[in-house]
Amino acid sequence: MISKLQILNFQSHKDSSLQFDPGVNVIVGSSDSGKTAIIRALRWLIWNRPSGDSFRSSWGGPTAVTTLLDKETVITRGKTDSSNEYKIDTQTFTAFGNDIPEPIQKAINIDETNLQQQLDAPFLISKSPGEVASYFNRIAHLDQIDVALKTIQGQVRQLSSEITSDEKRVTSLEKEFKGYVYLDQFEIDLEELEKDQAYLTQLYNNMNQIMQVIETITATDNEIERLKHFLELDKEVNLLCQMWESKIHLENTLEELHHDIIFLSKLDRMITYQQVQQKLTTPVNNLLKMYESKHKCKEDYDDLTSKWTELAKIHSKIIQAKKYLDTLNHKLDSLDVCPFCGSIINKQKIKKNGNKS
Repeated sequence: MISKLQILNFQSHKDSSLQFDPGVNVIVGSSDSGKTAIIRALRWLIWNRPSGDSFRSSWGGPTAVTTLLDKETVITRGKTDSSNEYKIDTQTFTAFGNDIPEPIQKAINIDETNLQQQLDAPFLISKSPGEVASYFNRIAHLDQIDVALKTIQGQVRQLSSEITSDEKRVTSLEKEFKGYVYLDQFEIDLEELEKDQAYLTQLYNNMNQIMQVIETITATDNEIERLKHFLELDKEVNLLCQMWESKIHLENTLEELHHDIIFLSKLDRMITYQQVQQKLTTPVNNLLKMYESKHKCKEDYDDLTSKWTELAKIHSKIIQAKKYLDTLNHKLDSLDVCPFCGSIINKQKIKKNGNKS
């Protein structure tokens, strides 16, 4: 149910608000006061009619019709120079053409029976009983049952007509079927013919194979006749083949002998090398012993050199120690008082003890 309506820049309404009560609401006013414009604004909101921009106010600005349904849902139909949209709460619909977005239709749920204009006849009074019943059927959605029944009845009639037509078709086909009773025997005869055809095909294939064999035999006979004079040369050819085999055998034997000669030559060189090597064995052994003795002398020399170097280092350290000792004695001779106990040093006594020692 519409509980509130606001019209903005629609015909004579610059910014109008209407509050509706539950039940029937009547809009009263003088002529040209904007009563019909309110109905037009509702029609524009509910059915998206009229189209175009003729209903927009001449003073400009966006045109909008906003309604509050059941004090919960807010629906707005708005139009500007650059936009055309429906809005339900926070959801916006654009580019819908001449149709109404389905969520808007379900939310409003209003048809022509809910609106009556000034020049319309009194509500239901001038209607016939059938029209009144049809109106209440639409309100209770019983008209949908009537439409469904009419549709079902039409489908039943169509199905009945199709059944009658199919029955006639079946009767006609049964009569035609009686004219084809010979088909069973025809099928048996056809199977026999297919068997005969298969046998005939097998015979034809066998004949083709026999013809091919005959052609092969004929060609072979012709080839034998063509080569008959070559058979007379069989003995000479066999002799030549034997001679050729003997030649091949001799060539193979010659090649084997050549390989044996090469092997013997290599063997002879190896024997000569072994003899020379045996002659050089004693000098080589002597050289090896001399090399080992030289290596041992080198190790002894390296050892003596290392020890001599260590002795030179020790001798150098002894000389440095003597120099350091002389330096200490010189410093001691120059002292008159002991640096440790502070007593006077008796140098004569020290020299006497030193001489004794």
